[in-house]
Amino acid sequence: VDGVVDALQFIADLKMRPYSESRVGRRVVVVGGGNTAIDAVTQAKRLGAEQATIVYRRGEEDMPCYAYEYELAKLDGCDFRFHATPMAVIGDGVVEGLEVDTPAGLEVVPCDMIIRAIGQRPPTFEVPADHPKVLVGGDLANGGAEIVNAVAEGMAAAHSIDAMLGATSGGPHG
Repeated sequence: VDGVVDALQFIADLKMRPYSESRVGRRVVVVGGGNTAIDAVTQAKRLGAEQATIVYRRGEEDMPCYAYEYELAKLDGCDFRFHATPMAVIGDGVVEGLEVDTPAGLEVVPCDMIIRAIGQRPPTFEVPADHPKVLVGGDLANGGAEIVNAVAEGMAAAHSIDAMLGATSGGPHG
């Protein structure tokens, strides 16, 4: 269905091109309650979505996102629908809404874009970490940690790569 996108791809696209070239719907629904969902909903609102709403299957107190990010999203004018479990995308080839199961029964949240921000996990495949030419870092190495960890691991990897290339090519950069 046209109009359903993955949050990580949506955010990556924003980083790769100017905001003016980024596509966003008028009424955006983001499914999820973590930091990626918060990033997606606030970016959608900042890109010009008239309405940007998080749909989360649990309650406000259960959201795994940082509290300050949640507060910033509210200040940005983002909406939140709690205890709303996504059931089906509504639309014939193009998104028209998201059917959700709520305590009051089934409802349709009208939208023209749905951003999936659930279940981001590192890939599950074996990496030969003991191989001398394989360097493992980031989410694959630690399961997903804070950005400061990613920066430190990136710097350590760069030093390891430089040392590896220096050792195999007779010197740095060459």
